[in-house]
Amino acid sequence: KALFRLKNKGVEIEKLPDAGVHAAQRSTYPDYVHAVVSAVDGRGQMLLWLARSRVPRGRYLVQARLHRGQGIVEFTDAEMSAKELRNVFHQISEMPTLASQEVPVGYAIWLLERAQRENELGEVPLPRGFTHAKLMLDPLAEADAFPLEGAHPVRGIVNSIAKDEKRMEVRTLFAHRPFWSWVMDEDRVAPYFQEFIESMESQVALDDKQKKERLQQIVENGAKEIFQDKKLRERIAGQLEDNGYIFHQAGDESMARECVTLADEVQMAADEPTPLFVEMVQYS
Repeated sequence: KALFRLKNKGVEIEKLPDAGVHAAQRSTYPDYVHAVVSAVDGRGQMLLWLARSRVPRGRYLVQARLHRGQGIVEFTDAEMSAKELRNVFHQISEMPTLASQEVPVGYAIWLLERAQRENELGEVPLPRGFTHAKLMLDPLAEADAFPLEGAHPVRGIVNSIAKDEKRMEVRTLFAHRPFWSWVMDEDRVAPYFQEFIESMESQVALDDKQKKERLQQIVENGAKEIFQDKKLRERIAGQLEDNGYIFHQAGDESMARECVTLADEVQMAADEPTPLFVEMVQYS
């Protein structure tokens, strides 16, 4: 009534934006979102969990297994209560052998979109249910913060280690949980393992020192041959960037920088395998 009286007296009242439009815009973004991803293993596999609220109540959760170079290989979704969802994330955090980390929802969407593109490039069908799930996930995308084109998001927030800075010994890298499962694909190292077994079964007796030397020679030769696979090197460099982002989100900047620097070394090396590559073959 007060506004009506002022208007009758010739006082112009500034109109506020239509609250209905504002509410409609806000309704596209849920009031609850949560994303957790695992570290990527040596074979390029990682797990992703992404949850959001539903209207009028409840939670919606997706779980995906991604494989670098192959895309989304497994995908499931489910509706549940808030309590059930809390239990799911608690169980994930309690897994002793799984290195997982909460990440921005936009980054989780970026990982899914990157994997989806790999499915499309490889002409591999997307898992059942993913296309429908995108209707729930698309409003969560942050294209400005996590553009699909260009460098990995970690490159904008983590710098490589300078040449005059102290470096970590590569072997100690495998003491960190995100690298516990950093081994080569079995079919890549199997021929060299077989070569070592055959050399041990030969009639020429070898002492322990000679056996170690023989094993080291086979590892180095195998690493050099495997290192010539440029696609594999690109994949491993990308995996290092993924783990670098995980370390950054966990607040471990020294490990994040180490991962980014190792990724650079794998990409820029000539024909000789990097120390990380040799350790991966030996660790396998």
